[in-house]
Amino acid sequence: LGESPLPLDSLSLDGIRKMRSHCETNGGFLTLLAAPQQWKQHLKPSELWGYSGNGLTIMDKLKQQFDPDAHLSPGRFLV
Repeated sequence: LGESPLPLDSLSLDGIRKMRSHCETNGGFLTLLAAPQQWKQHLKPSELWGYSGNGLTIMDKLKQQFDPDAHLSPGRFLV
């Protein structure tokens, strides 16, 4: 468990995907706390977040209840 800041200028989208795959294979996960705008255009919201776990269903229901018209943060993690 922990946080490891990495210099984004030395990483690529492919590198991020490989690191995430390695983490998930070993029971972990990788979350991007910040990303360049061009990455955000090529990654799905779930790829940026990196972990949906068993809470995705409840988060989706809460989002629907409090923001049924998807005005708040459109395109972010839960759509």
